[in-house]
Order: sequence, then C-alpha cells, then structure tokens
Amino acid sequence: MTSSVVKRIGIAIVEQSGTYLVGTRGPDSPLAGYAEFPGGKCLADEEPATCAMRECFEETGLAITVERLLLRRDFTYSHARVDLHFFLCHPAEPSQIETEYNGYRWVPVNELPSLKFPEANELVVHLLKQMSFCQWTRDQVYLVPTTVNPTEIAAQIYSRVCRTDFTEPGFCVVNLGSSLSSVEFRQLMVDITRQMAIVHQRQTGKTLIYISAGRFDQQTTTRPHLDGGPEESLLMLGYEPTRVQSEVEISDYTQCAQHLGISPTEFMAQHNPMFHAGFELLRPYSYRLNEFDVAAYQIVVINNSSAPIDGKSWLGVLHTATILTPDESQRRVINSTMIAPALPGTPDVVPAKELEEFIQTSLVRRKGYDKPYLEDDVN
Repeated sequence: MTSSVVKRIGIAIVEQSGTYLVGTRGPDSPLAGYAEFPGGKCLADEEPATCAMRECFEETGLAITVERLLLRRDFTYSHARVDLHFFLCHPAEPSQIETEYNGYRWVPVNELPSLKFPEANELVVHLLKQMSFCQWTRDQVYLVPTTVNPTEIAAQIYSRVCRTDFTEPGFCVVNLGSSLSSVEFRQLMVDITRQMAIVHQRQTGKTLIYISAGRFDQQTTTRPHLDGGPEESLLMLGYEPTRVQSEVEISDYTQCAQHLGISPTEFMAQHNPMFHAGFELLRPYSYRLNEFDVAAYQIVVINNSSAPIDGKSWLGVLHTATILTPDESQRRVINSTMIAPALPGTPDVVPAKELEEFIQTSLVRRKGYDKPYLEDDVN
C-alpha cells in the first residue's frame, strides 16, 4: 500500500561534455538494479536544489553546481509517493574530472535510453536526448580571433550562422577583447557584414543588405523571440563592455518545430514562448551562452529567420536576455543591425549617411515604451 506522505526528492542530472553521471541502485534499495542519477530525500526545510548538491557529493564525492530546474513531477510508486525535482548540474571543477565516482560513471546521452531507469525518470531521459540537439561544442559557438581580419571572421560567422540544415548552431559569439574603441568596434561590424555579403553572393548568387541599424541601452529581460524582419534575416548585435550583468540564451525553435511536424511559423502561432507552455517546450532546445563576457566587446550573430524547412532557406533561432543587475546609472549598450539577402545591386534599406552615423555617433537610445521617462544620452 502506498503511503499518503509525499517525499520531496532532489535529483542531480550532472552533465559533462554530453555525458551524464549515472549509477545503479543497490540490492537493498527499492527498484534494485535500476539505473539512477545521484539524489535523495530532502531534509526538513531543505531546498530541493540544495538536496541534489548534497546527495550528489555524499553518494559520489563530486562537488557540483546547479544550472536550473530541468523537470518537476509528482509520481506514485507502489512503495511511495514522490515529488521529484530534477536539476541540470555541472561539475564545480570541470578541469578535474575522473572516469568513475563510487560506482557512478559518465554515460553518453545517446546510451541513456538503453538503460533501465525507474519509470518516473523516463521523461527526463527523453528530455536529455532532446537536449543533445543543442550540445554545440565551444568551437562551434565561440570565436576568439587572434588577429582582427574581417574576411576571416566573416567566413567563420557565415558557416555557423547561415545554416540551411541542423549541422550548425545558427548563432555564434565573437569575443574581441576590450582594447577597441566603440567607433572601431562598429566599423568592424560593418566591415564583417560586407565580407559576409561577398561570401553569400559567391554561394547563392544573392548579396546581403542592411535592413536596420541602431544603438541603444537594453536593460529589460526578454522572453525568447524573433525580431520583426524578412523571412530570411540575420541579427548582428554588437555588445559593448558594461558593468550590468546579464545572461543570453538561444533557442532552436526551428528544430523543435521540425520534431513536432510543423513549420517554424506554425510553431510561433501555436507555441509562442512569450507564454509559459511554449517557453517550457523550448527548454530542451535552448543553449545558454555561459562564456558571454560583459567586460569585452562582443559580436553575437543570430539567424533571425522564420523561413520554411526546405533545405534551401535559412533556419532561424530565437534569442533572449536576462538582466541580472539592471542599473539605470549604468549603460548596457547594444549596437543592433539586421541584415537580409537581396538580389545583387539592391541598395541597403539603411541609407549610406545613416549607416555612417551609426558608426560615428555617440548617441545611445534609452527612451522606450517600457521606460518613457528616460532620456537618450551620449556615451
């Protein structure tokens, strides 16, 4: 007979380079012989995340950090009712990883479904398999050029971002350090865009043109979204050094749409992540930019497309920012440009004079619909 008492359980889903820490339940445990993730019952007044970290260390000897709650579910076994909190975690010292921890070993994500987990864990195993689609390598996402060569940088950005299938991320981050001036940074953004246009014309017969260019102080947390633009478009966002701490995350909504058997446009209509259900649906397809460096000049290039999945069109992703330390006395300056394919000879939507002003101006837009009381200023 199942007890009416619900046991709160904290479980650590510890990830390292696409593998997960898995053990086997002992012969004297309920569900003996089943595979298990580190975890156990919460102590009185103990938060489930704290429980997951404690139990992992007690069972394996591995210290971990919690990234986020991956899944929570209530489940009734024949021997107990449980309130399960699964947390996505990482080793606290990733450079000092061992192959085994007290019988727990690292299992590649594609091998997890072959293991016999308790029934309540099957959904989280499914989620981890889905998340493998967003386990891009560091080299696929982050570029740290040793020399500032617009032609070389443009080629590397193009191959990662201008995707027509799911072998590339659809986004990348270029860290340019802190030695540039703001004007030099914006000029480099334009130079890279022009070189990307050459690459695009060589590959498709079309060029790339500017749809918009602006400069603003962005300190409002957003949900995953597309910026309004043509069906095929890119965002090139130039982040200037700031003291305002933030997190940036990319969500592959196009791949999620493919798995659901619908188009990207249908996904946004039926599962818009501005609402909670759509937001949760995208979690397994989301990638946090953990090496986003607020102290550096960075270019984040994002495929902003909503085109169909036809093997020819660009496949887009959504982006979001969480502002951790908003501070109206500071600035979080983003130099934002939108770029789109066009026939050769098509002029930029942004006139040449405005593009030059974008490069040279010291004006920062601050006033918006959410903060109408702010005044634009010079930075």
